[in-house]
Amino acid sequence: MPSARSGSTTSVPTPKTCKSPATSSSPSSLASIGRLPLDVALEVNLSTLVPDSTSTDPSPPQVLKQCSLFDLAQLSLSSPDWKTFIDKNAFLWAVACQNFAVGSCAALPRRPDIQCEDGAGKYSDLAYALWMFGGGKCSSCGKFTKRHLVSYRLNWRSCSRDCTLAAKKKLLYWEKDIDASQVDASRPWADVPAHTIIQHENKSTREYSLKSFVAVRDDWERASAAAWGMKPLAEGAKSLGQLRAELSRRKSESLNLLQHSDAMHSWLAGYHTQRGTVYHLNLDFIRKVSISEKIRFKTMLRTPTLTAIFYAFNRDLEPLTDSVWKNIRKTIRSQVHAQAQIDKKADAAAFMKLA
Repeated sequence: MPSARSGSTTSVPTPKTCKSPATSSSPSSLASIGRLPLDVALEVNLSTLVPDSTSTDPSPPQVLKQCSLFDLAQLSLSSPDWKTFIDKNAFLWAVACQNFAVGSCAALPRRPDIQCEDGAGKYSDLAYALWMFGGGKCSSCGKFTKRHLVSYRLNWRSCSRDCTLAAKKKLLYWEKDIDASQVDASRPWADVPAHTIIQHENKSTREYSLKSFVAVRDDWERASAAAWGMKPLAEGAKSLGQLRAELSRRKSESLNLLQHSDAMHSWLAGYHTQRGTVYHLNLDFIRKVSISEKIRFKTMLRTPTLTAIFYAFNRDLEPLTDSVWKNIRKTIRSQVHAQAQIDKKADAAAFMKLA
């Protein structure tokens, strides 16, 4: 394997050997090599990678330091042993973030240090990787999309421009011309809901997630009503004292999220630039291979395996190489042949209808 890419300044990243696309469900064990990140499954004998509790060498295999953030997430989900192993070598997540430092792209900002809303501990590196690169539901229409978030602070994802416009109307809430020097004593919770701040001189406009704003506001209103003896709290609801006790932490976390959001949007600009560079490099590579293999470029590109690998390599800013093609050539040619047979039958059926 090539050495780690941390701090690389070249526009063309150090190539990996191969990579698999995301799977729709988590593999239950390491027995199914086809569901593992192909970086791992093809480059190194699998038996040398399986975590061994009896090993005297606690360091992870070098190949794991070449994995992307989403590679590690897939591997962590592949079995309990792998999750435990990666958790014990948590520095691998930091290395994977640094591996994005290629050409125009900076290292990926690390996950913010915040508590889960359900109080079940802090957000994990695994959750961060899936949140960043695993896709999610469109905040407007609910369809699954692989697109990056429109707003990291508001956790807002959109699958299209239309959904982006629709979401602005129904998912956001604005408070304009707030004097930044004043504190609204009647609403000590105003900094807690997910929001972004647009500054203009000494005034600011807060752009809230409507869902977050309503949830926090209603929690405080119910707790205040209970404190005044107007209505008892529902089981499991937090009292006014509990909400005030955690206010400082939640304000601090809200500030951390704002800073992380700013860092993410700055990072994303460089990421998209470098991804565009890698996209065209990989497209040129596939075009050259299609000529040498005497296969139509568009036919090759629409095969399921190459479509998925093309997406995964572009996502991780990795160029396709001859060794990658060597590993997938047989599968691609098989899929091209299968598609040719389907097209042939479809053409015959269409001809019969015309006859």
